[in-house]
Amino acid sequence: MIKNTKGSEWHKWDLHLHTASSYDSPYKAEDADELLCKALKENEISAVAITDHFKIDKCRIEKLRSI
Repeated sequence: MIKNTKGSEWHKWDLHLHTASSYDSPYKAEDADELLCKALKENEISAVAITDHFKIDKCRIEKLRSI
């Protein structure tokens, strides 16, 4: 049974996103994660791919998921 009766839906994704953990991030202040999440929500971004250079910051990713 088809539950979606609206037809196609569009979603905004950012598939190349850097966090403050990336070595060349221009902004590394304490509120960097909060500001990033706020901007994503304001722009209705529903999915991201974190592409930080040379690092996978598991703790930061978990924090971002919780915001």
